[in-house]
Amino acid sequence: MNFSSEKISTYLTSQVLASFFAFFLIISLIISGNQLFLVVSQSLKEGLFDSEIFSLITLKYLRDSSFVVSLSFVLALVYSLNKLYRNSEMLILSNAGLGDYGIFKKLFSMVFFISLFVSFLSFFVSPTAINRINFLKETAQNRPDFIFLKEGIFQNFNNNIIFFASNVSFEDEKQILRDVFLFQEEGNKLILSKNGEKFIDPNNRVYLKLLNGKIYQNLLSANEANFSVSNFNELTFLLFKPKEIYTSNMDNSYESKGFGELISEFNIVSLNEVFYRLSIPLSLLIMSYFSVQISRSNPRTSKNLQLGYVLIGYIFYYNMIIFNKQTFFLDLDELLLTTISPHFLYLLLIFYVSYVRNGILRRSN
Repeated sequence: MNFSSEKISTYLTSQVLASFFAFFLIISLIISGNQLFLVVSQSLKEGLFDSEIFSLITLKYLRDSSFVVSLSFVLALVYSLNKLYRNSEMLILSNAGLGDYGIFKKLFSMVFFISLFVSFLSFFVSPTAINRINFLKETAQNRPDFIFLKEGIFQNFNNNIIFFASNVSFEDEKQILRDVFLFQEEGNKLILSKNGEKFIDPNNRVYLKLLNGKIYQNLLSANEANFSVSNFNELTFLLFKPKEIYTSNMDNSYESKGFGELISEFNIVSLNEVFYRLSIPLSLLIMSYFSVQISRSNPRTSKNLQLGYVLIGYIFYYNMIIFNKQTFFLDLDELLLTTISPHFLYLLLIFYVSYVRNGILRRSN
């Protein structure tokens, strides 16, 4: 009997995992595609380098990874079990007296492992990703405008550098410049060059290399003796060097803090963030049992809306958790009551579904 029970558990687990990887891939592509569109559309406005766009897309996906894994698993659970019901495979287990609790018990090891993984994502991966996202955005905001050169326009940078290039084209990670005019108020220096390029090294330092040009030193000096002209074949200078860490406007929100920092502060805001991160794996456990319940269907009926029910139910559940997180709390009792309310509501829903199903079974008998 134990051997048969293990085979049933292994079979159900394999079916759910196969569906889970499929849903995970589909939802990941949807989330990543949406982030790709948003990040690329805002890259010029936020001053991002091309090399930072993919990093930001990846970080935003990691930020939402706990939601992606949870939703994928819940959908996979109801889809795979519902498919077994429609194929009449689950009827054998149902006729053998294996109810919702028995099925959930056989799948509990997998559900518990996925919940632990979601906890890891919620407590450690997401805040690290948020912290890195804030760093990239802060770095871009502190980047001067002259990094992004335009053609045919006189650009005044920080009121001390005037730049002009008749033609600006892109080649790999470089901007190729033609007929460059560069005036620096500091030192009254005018630089004219026929060709040049702007490039960025792996450390995001920005260089401007000019070729075949002239330097007019102290151009506006009242003393003509200070005026000088020199030719150069190649002139390279550093335009911009990023700081190691930006702290001026860095977002210091609780979302980006680690679990240890939140516990050490121990105030109403940090506890709100801790309860929110705990709610993600807890909602997965509750929704997993609800998915087992709702997956039951009659193979003779053509309507199978269980997947849609669970999708709507989970999104509503998740939005309730986010809404409660964004609510301002005055004391710990109010925080606990509001945090528990979504989970309590769905536990009542599970109890109601069980009560209705048992009543239907009693009437049929």
